[in-house]
Amino acid sequence: CPRNCEAACVRCRFHTTSSGTPERLRQVRSPACSPFSALVGKGWEQAALRMIPAERFYNPMSPTSGFFLGFDPHPDPTHEATPEVAFTMSRVHTALAYALCALWLLLVACSGGEATAGPPVDAARLDAGAEWLLATHQNADGGFSSFSQGADLAPSDVNGTLDAMLALAAAGRDPGSAGNGTLESPLAYLEANPGTLTEYAAAGAANAGKAVLALTAAGADPRAVAGGDLVAVLSAAVIDPTARPGDPVGLAFTILGLAAAGETAPPALVDALVALQAGADAAAAAGSWDDGFGTIGNVDATALAVMSLRGAAPDAEAPHLAAARAFLQQAQLPTGGFAYAAGLPENANSTALAVQALRALDEPYWQADGAWAKNGRTPLAALLALQGESGAFQADFGDGPFDDFFATVQALPAVAGRPYPLPTAGEDR
Repeated sequence: CPRNCEAACVRCRFHTTSSGTPERLRQVRSPACSPFSALVGKGWEQAALRMIPAERFYNPMSPTSGFFLGFDPHPDPTHEATPEVAFTMSRVHTALAYALCALWLLLVACSGGEATAGPPVDAARLDAGAEWLLATHQNADGGFSSFSQGADLAPSDVNGTLDAMLALAAAGRDPGSAGNGTLESPLAYLEANPGTLTEYAAAGAANAGKAVLALTAAGADPRAVAGGDLVAVLSAAVIDPTARPGDPVGLAFTILGLAAAGETAPPALVDALVALQAGADAAAAAGSWDDGFGTIGNVDATALAVMSLRGAAPDAEAPHLAAARAFLQQAQLPTGGFAYAAGLPENANSTALAVQALRALDEPYWQADGAWAKNGRTPLAALLALQGESGAFQADFGDGPFDDFFATVQALPAVAGRPYPLPTAGEDR
């Protein structure tokens, strides 16, 4: 399949023209992680597998409508299938369906459509980063501390543990399993400290959104974790003016949390984030978001806003996303990477978040001869150049580069080519 459908909970679906001709392939997040899984799922032994018109392939605005390659898992009883295309599923027909799907994908992949292969993922580098996090920064209780300086040098906290869970999940590690000799996993730390987790989530919608985002990536149920329902906490915070964030980063995490939970972000929440985007009169900062602390033209906040808005709406060409793309293009440094803001040096955190945003926008940021290559160096190459021999990604505050926990947890999802929200751990990747 073009783009490899490498992300879990992603199915290849056709984007069709009005004439019904397949125009391109898109990745659409879906509860069914394998493109073939629903073919043999519950109820299919009694269902009819029917070819349907191309214009009914799917509604891009709905995550539940349509199905892979035009097979309808919920047949419309008013739509009469002809004897030539309707048949009852059996084991033989199931095998035939697999073969037909594979053949169709092969034909489309060879047709020279618009879809392109996904970014290369250096598994060795990804694994080295995850190993470094676990070996040098995981505390004995399974958790991590924010801006950790090393294992058991500071008590575990919710925020640091969530950061690590997102990174480990992106790297293919199970945050629900203990690693490197520790007795507990990151998820076990959160479950063993329900009051701390609840207090963190209750502090506002942004915190609740980040918790739901990380728990979903870890394969945990945010509706039933540590004896609480964090999705309910998030939903309540969204409608509470005192708990709803007013800054771009907070709004982004709120929307990302809702998307991870399969909930639709209220239009007012999306509109609030779009309204904070710098307009054309902002010169070099046009199309960007600030960090909430007065830093205009902020790459980190812009990248998070892009990922959240891309998750809330399927149209990558929406005006606000097009403006954000243009901002990232002009903000890119000659070295290929990105800085926190204009006038600051390239760093792993900003470069990683920008890479995630470009992935969310379906930009081929890894192509050496593409528009995102600066002086022969791509954003991905610039990010990988900031990884040290230990496997950690490095920071430099003026005294030379050093292995850094926060740089590493923010870099690993980008190295994996995965924007937020991440697919659930343990599912097809």
